[in-house]
Amino acid sequence: MVLGNIRQTIVEYSPELSSGSAFSSSSLNEKHVISIGCIFWHDLCNIYRKFRKILYLEMCMKKTYLAILIIAVAVSGLALLNGTTARSADLASVELSVSRMTCGSCVETIRQAVLSLDGPAEIETDVRSARSYVTYDPQRVAPDKIATTITGSGYPATILFVRDASGNLLSGVDLDKVVGRVGSRLIERGAFNKSFERTMQAVEEQGRPVPLGVVFQSAWSSLVQNELLLNAAIQNGLTVDEAEIDSGMTDAVTREEVRNRLLIKRFLQTQFPDREPNGIALSNLLKGLQANTAIDIFDPNLKRNLSSRNGKSGCGGSCCG
Repeated sequence: MVLGNIRQTIVEYSPELSSGSAFSSSSLNEKHVISIGCIFWHDLCNIYRKFRKILYLEMCMKKTYLAILIIAVAVSGLALLNGTTARSADLASVELSVSRMTCGSCVETIRQAVLSLDGPAEIETDVRSARSYVTYDPQRVAPDKIATTITGSGYPATILFVRDASGNLLSGVDLDKVVGRVGSRLIERGAFNKSFERTMQAVEEQGRPVPLGVVFQSAWSSLVQNELLLNAAIQNGLTVDEAEIDSGMTDAVTREEVRNRLLIKRFLQTQFPDREPNGIALSNLLKGLQANTAIDIFDPNLKRNLSSRNGKSGCGGSCCG
């Protein structure tokens, strides 16, 4: 288009000259060249101004579009942030003790089970500490439902702590007083300490050095066996009369200890009605109860000592084909 305008200008300002006048021809040629140069420069300036105007308009449009885009992104981001903040501010959390986990496959099974519920927002599970941490919307799901769901996936779960969105403790287990759980029964620290002291006394009477981990394992196993039998007795609806407890009282035992002994005795009578169970029969009964009863250890020191005694690590659960 630019070349076309220049050609048109040259044609319009190039009149034919007579061939007989050299001076006139020379003067006219000089004026003609100057005229053409001025017109050419004028056209170039016009083209440049038009180009700058177009470029300026495009830049203004781009700046406008960019400003609109930035504003839109900022508004969307603020809305998303406000929505997320509002949702996070409403989330409570629950910490659970989870047993029978051995590897990452267990963790994934628990994660899928919990997130299938309507309400949980996030879950973190640690195999080593046997803990799951779940944040959830308390308006849509209860912590008991989360614990039941984890248990139903094959990994018995016990609620340790429930906190609101501000981190305030709403409910939970007093870990200063409780070291673990067998079935529905919480194991009090005092009960474990007594079992540990009896085991230490037996070791000292033997006069042989025994690793501390072995003492922990023996004390815990003895306590778990009694608790398995007590839990089974309670599940079977067995009870004892206060008169029976009174008749068994001595200065060396408490009413709770007498009640527990009578409950265990009554349960064993239901399992072996015609005879006293020998060691093999009792061992088989305990194995069956343990296989079908959730056992949780809350106390980290106890868990650490039992792990060092057992020497267990890595994968070994039924989930790891």
